[in-house]
Amino acid sequence: MHTRGRYSPADLSIVSPDGPREPPPEPPAYFNEREVVEWRTIVECLPQDFFPRESLALLTSYVSIACQLEVITRELSRFKEGPPRDAAKRILGADQIPRSVGPATGKFGSQTAASSIGPQ
Repeated sequence: MHTRGRYSPADLSIVSPDGPREPPPEPPAYFNEREVVEWRTIVECLPQDFFPRESLALLTSYVSIACQLEVITRELSRFKEGPPRDAAKRILGADQIPRSVGPATGKFGSQTAASSIGPQ
């Protein structure tokens, strides 16, 4: 039964009936410092018995992916409208695409009509 009021230090030091709880899981040794901070942030805000052993692989994957996406988002945020136009043309060959698409489409269209399979 619960008693009201203040508790003495002796009352607060009583171990629960289940025994002492296990410490929270430690991050993998191969994590970098940003991933360790993310791991500890997640683990410390949840109860100690929240993570069964089977879920640690999922937590490991989540922390790695979350940190990688943070870096990718930061890099992509530098481009407000997209990559610079001259770089996009150079990379994608965008200045050559309109010239090569028009004639090729016309050639393919006439060849398929002339070489249709079946009774004519």
